[in-house]
Amino acid sequence: MNEMRIDPAHDAASPPSSPPQQTPPDDESGKGSMGLGFGLAWLIVVVGHILLISRSAMMTLFLPELATIILAIVMAAQGKSRTATGICIGLATMFGVALLLVAACFGMMTNMHF
Repeated sequence: MNEMRIDPAHDAASPPSSPPQQTPPDDESGKGSMGLGFGLAWLIVVVGHILLISRSAMMTLFLPELATIILAIVMAAQGKSRTATGICIGLATMFGVALLLVAACFGMMTNMHF
């Protein structure tokens, strides 16, 4: 009769070996997260305006945006370029939302016949 030999390394009862761990490329490690930067930008600006809403001084109007820009510069200087990019994208989306809201308000006002 035929003898069937089973190699112990390839035994069906033994659990399969885990696939090799993939490591991120060296050029992307330690550069931060774009999503984190995006979220930080929105968080700083929204919470900053909520905290400064009681102040009526014109000087504090753009203080949260200025703080966000400074944070993006600091992150870029520390080598967290992806986080800095996310912060810049977050600021750009805020500008876009504000522009659309202003355009919608002007559009509604032009249809009001004073």
